[in-house]
Amino acid sequence: MTADEDTLICSVRWSVSRQASAKLAAGGQAFYYLRFRYRLAALTISVLMAAGGLIAMAVPAAAAACGTGGTTWQRGTESGGVQVLDNANNWNGGDACLTIGANGADFTIQSQTVNSVPGGNPVGFPDTNIGCEGGFCTSTTNQRQALPGAYASISPKVTATWTGSALTARYDELIDSAWSTDCSGSTSPPVTASVGIYLNYVPSASNLGLPNSGAKVTIAGMQWWTGQSIHHGATLTQFVAVHPVNSVSQLDLSGFYKWAHDHNNYLPAGDCLTDLGVGIEPWSALPPNTLGVSGVLLDS
Repeated sequence: MTADEDTLICSVRWSVSRQASAKLAAGGQAFYYLRFRYRLAALTISVLMAAGGLIAMAVPAAAAACGTGGTTWQRGTESGGVQVLDNANNWNGGDACLTIGANGADFTIQSQTVNSVPGGNPVGFPDTNIGCEGGFCTSTTNQRQALPGAYASISPKVTATWTGSALTARYDELIDSAWSTDCSGSTSPPVTASVGIYLNYVPSASNLGLPNSGAKVTIAGMQWWTGQSIHHGATLTQFVAVHPVNSVSQLDLSGFYKWAHDHNNYLPAGDCLTDLGVGIEPWSALPPNTLGVSGVLLDS
């Protein structure tokens, strides 16, 4: 950023309509959406839709009114000295506020009162992340493998524990990897491939429209359902834990990346990992101060 780095531009994520795209698919698994990450100063963007033409659409901003000690974003530092960003990511109308842990890398969702529309997408993705997206980059100082990192050389390991439970709510616990053909270190790289690793989901994978049947693959000692799709030229590969877990320790992501590369070349060898985040996707209002992520290490 050219101005005060402490001023983070509004965080917005845009996704393809689940209902509209589902109508384009004849049978088979439910439609799996792709999150495009942008941080935009304006509240209106123009999106080129598959049907053709430019459609101006208002994008809801992160306008949460946070309580005492709450925030929608904050920079922090992992125990190994790697800078991270905690971000409410209220990209789809959510109003999440975060309470940041003492180390600056962990967070609890202080409040989130918005419900997804029936058949819709999650309302946001509160997460802790490293890398570049939409005009902001975390520092590469102390990163074991600096981002952006080429497919052939990057092998991040993730440690995190998702805390709390909310059995009456709808949400998933996700590790999200954003990839780009732009390996230059740009602060706004276009997302051309995405790999989502879903470790837990409430009330069920099918309820959230995630892959939940078919052949299983074993990666990193766990079994996963998989799904792949292409939206507006960008690829999405999803891995959904057959047996949900709430904690991972040095989970090596390279096996997931290789699977995506080996199956339909959904992760081309020329792409670079530009952003890596761990967090929670709310699909409904959440009980206050209940769900969070702790012990986060994104570059272990």
